Amino acid sequence: MKRANKIEFGREMLGDRGKKLRLGGLLFAFTLFVIPVWGFPQGVRVQCEVLDARGPSKAYRGELKDIRYILVHHAREQDRQRLSELLKGHSGEEVVFIFKGRRYRGVIFRLPYCFGRGLILHTAPLDIKRKDLIEVIFSGQGGP
Repeated sequence: MKRANKIEFGREMLGDRGKKLRLGGLLFAFTLFVIPVWGFPQGVRVQCEVLDARGPSKAYRGELKDIRYILVHHAREQDRQRLSELLKGHSGEEVVFIFKGRRYRGVIFRLPYCFGRGLILHTAPLDIKRKDLIEVIFSGQGGP
């Protein structure tokens, strides 16, 4: 009967070893959940200048009719390298971009033969033109 109690209340039986096991469990949880979050720059924002933007082509019907694009590059010289690295690491991922205070979703692609240029595909009907500024948020989570 005493043995059953010791198994049921294992911490009493383990003593100091139980504290080590709890600490090990905390380290495991930290490694599993916290370190991966540090590894990806959550919500990295970069100011971008619009080089070109086009609305939907009138030739398309159905699911392609609302596709639009924005061609961007860094707006500030100090963001040049950072934008280039973000484009290399996150091409084809969903981003959020802010234009005139409103948030929109899109998918950004790196243009490998145009250093520091990104192509954002989106479906929002925007009146956006060359030299406009947008803020692109790389979240890495497929949305805002």
